[in-house]
Amino acid sequence: MSNNIQQFLKEVLVIDTETTGLLDKEDSEIIEIAAGKYDSANELSIENRLFGSVNPIPPEASAVNYISNRMIEGLPTLSESFDYINDIMGFNGVIKYILVAHNSDFDRRMFVKEYTRYNNEDGLGVYKNKENWLCTLRLAKSILGTDGPHEAFNLNYLRYYFDLDVDDNIPGHRASCDVIVTAKLLEKLIEIGIEKGLIDEDKEIGTQLNNLCWNPIKIVKWNIGKHKGKKIEDIPTDYLLWCIKKLDFLDYEHPNYDEDLAASVATVLEARL
Repeated sequence: MSNNIQQFLKEVLVIDTETTGLLDKEDSEIIEIAAGKYDSANELSIENRLFGSVNPIPPEASAVNYISNRMIEGLPTLSESFDYINDIMGFNGVIKYILVAHNSDFDRRMFVKEYTRYNNEDGLGVYKNKENWLCTLRLAKSILGTDGPHEAFNLNYLRYYFDLDVDDNIPGHRASCDVIVTAKLLEKLIEIGIEKGLIDEDKEIGTQLNNLCWNPIKIVKWNIGKHKGKKIEDIPTDYLLWCIKKLDFLDYEHPNYDEDLAASVATVLEARL
């Protein structure tokens, strides 16, 4: 492992949250946070904490994250723990770490939701700015390509696809467990990126990963409607133009806007028109 990679790993904080629901549910709350950082020997140490919730955890959420209402009964809520969170996240007005998560947009937006809900401005700007984060899901798509042999990009699929060096007794979908897997996945993606010539290990690693993560990712295949499964380059022009006018994920003003897909469609159309 090069000095640049070792230095980069010391600068990251790998995080995961578990919640009472999805982002589109107004009353969704963060009930668990785990944060892992590398020490001088590049070993990962993890801090983990459960939080109480204002509303009961729905059974469908417990079925995913294995956190019951009994486990968090009487615990301080996240809104009562902002100082603790700011401390473990490593900022008090100054950004100390590069925040890393799998599907970081979910965790980032949940933090924004919680901090906004309780009118707490400390650190809100850090959470709002996606470029303070690295997303291993987006890195996987960027480095592996979206048309490779892998069938999915969810964390547990990639854990077993790459046979990551994670204790088999560690289950999926608790925050501390997902932090371990995310950290191992990050290391693996850096290794593959170097092998594919996408990352130069003799240069600063963080900036290269940030570019791979947040530049538009080429989407090869269309995944809905009558042309589902086809390469975008094989789809008729009139259909793509119709989609731009009608589909919310190609509408820049819509919350469901998909920057990667929109850029991929635009690239195909620009080559034709």
